[in-house]
Amino acid sequence: MVKTIFGKLWTAYVYFIFGVVAIVSSMVAYVMITFSKDELKKRAHKIPLYASRSILWLTAMRFKLFGQPLNKDGQYVYVANHVNNIDVLFVRSIINTHLKVLVKKEILKIPMLSYLAKNLAILINRSDKTDRKKGMVEMKKQLQDSGASLLIYPEGTRNKTNKLLLPFKNGAFITAIENQLPIACITLQGIRKRMHPTKWLSFPGSLNAYVDIFETKGLSLNDLEQLKEEIREKMLFYLTGQPATV
Repeated sequence: MVKTIFGKLWTAYVYFIFGVVAIVSSMVAYVMITFSKDELKKRAHKIPLYASRSILWLTAMRFKLFGQPLNKDGQYVYVANHVNNIDVLFVRSIINTHLKVLVKKEILKIPMLSYLAKNLAILINRSDKTDRKKGMVEMKKQLQDSGASLLIYPEGTRNKTNKLLLPFKNGAFITAIENQLPIACITLQGIRKRMHPTKWLSFPGSLNAYVDIFETKGLSLNDLEQLKEEIREKMLFYLTGQPATV
């Protein structure tokens, strides 16, 4: 009973901190993008990194990082497990490269977020098949022009089930293969202990995060299923509770 009450109160605190930091960081990003020179505009992409780390620090949530190092000047297609509203903070705190995320076009209806999305994200319309194809073409062009990395959750949605992973969609793997970009797989072990997937419960504490890089140079779409299965097996290896190694 006491633990449940604490979990609910802590969740309220987490969302309060999230809201405050999100508003402040959005305002800073808006000013940097609108009134700064090109070099400073590029640095606006780091604001989500600092904001995510700040939220985790203020809410006493930590992570221990294991696996392969990321090249801060590299370009990747990132994939990660996705179960709740805070796992993106852990993932974004790990990603140290210039990053763009996929955002639904519906966000264009929200004035300030619309402006930020146009500058920091790639817009897609998932409900329109024709527009979705155009979005894939535009995404490829933006990746080539900007040199930015891309974060795609392979499960396609939050995993609110008791399964360790939902079936993987093909989008992240097609994108990586067609652009010949390495896939950086981030696995968060113990993320469900930090925030429940469906209940208003979260708790301070630490988790283990693992980074594994899979090269795609020389691969074709014929290798898609094998690549997808290799990455899925690697994530399951960690999620089943295998011990961390340095």
